[in-house]
Amino acid sequence: MPLIIHKSISKQSDSSLVPKNASLFYVTVSPTYLSEPYELQDDMVLLGMIQQLKQESKEFEHLKGTTSTFILKKAHNSDCLHISKEDWNTGFRDWGLILPDYSLKIRLLDFVKSNLRTPLYPNKELEAHE
Repeated sequence: MPLIIHKSISKQSDSSLVPKNASLFYVTVSPTYLSEPYELQDDMVLLGMIQQLKQESKEFEHLKGTTSTFILKKAHNSDCLHISKEDWNTGFRDWGLILPDYSLKIRLLDFVKSNLRTPLYPNKELEAHE
């Protein structure tokens, strides 16, 4: 069972704060749901399935159901899940989604540590509320 996150996309203005292999674009979630219970660290890779990509009233169906890679950057009061550069280049940028004016709903499935995938919340689907 995954962790469900439905948030607006944000853009990091300082590229020095962006993890390696990550885009400037990210969604946030409270550490209560992610880095704290799973003891995750910066630059960890997480895998999630995109449920919805929406800009105002327009939905972009081309990514629905696809698996995307996110890279964690812990901030003061939130976990920032940066869209990987590769996924952002092909799934977002090439479709003109270059401004942080859309929302993303993802099912965060696994995190990767030492080349091992570990499922998030394997016994219960959990929705992050903030």
